Amino acid sequence: MRTLAVPLRLALAGRFGLRTMTFARVEGSEDTTRKFLFKLHDGRFVETVLIPASPALYGERSDRHTLCVSTQVGCAYGCKFCASGLEGWKRNLGVEDIVEQAVAVERWNSAQSKVQGRAGPGEATRSGRRRGEPASPSHSIAGSARCVPAARCR
Repeated sequence: MRTLAVPLRLALAGRFGLRTMTFARVEGSEDTTRKFLFKLHDGRFVETVLIPASPALYGERSDRHTLCVSTQVGCAYGCKFCASGLEGWKRNLGVEDIVEQAVAVERWNSAQSKVQGRAGPGEATRSGRRRGEPASPSHSIAGSARCVPAARCR
């Protein structure tokens, strides 16, 4: 954005945030599922999970992943078998929060691939981690699907 005048950049930075969350923790081993804990701008946390596909046909590492993104903070349903609702529902995530999870994990995975000297994984399927009612929040889920039509976790 260096092509924009400094006053305009400052005005835009004051009105719009480009990053709404930060990595709080990454768990899991290199060859298994990775769980990302993100801290949101309001101090609450959500999880995103990157799941590697089964090995490819001849046992080599697969280039496919499933990415599960959170769509809500907490859960309003309070099912007895699930820990997600222990603190109750806080809020739905916006389109920008959902998309940022996918972009952040893609960037992280791409950087890890380069550090380890391997080709990064290719296509990723997406899955919304909709706690409680599967369609909540439908507007954010639909909006994020339009923004990230072909998510790739490289």
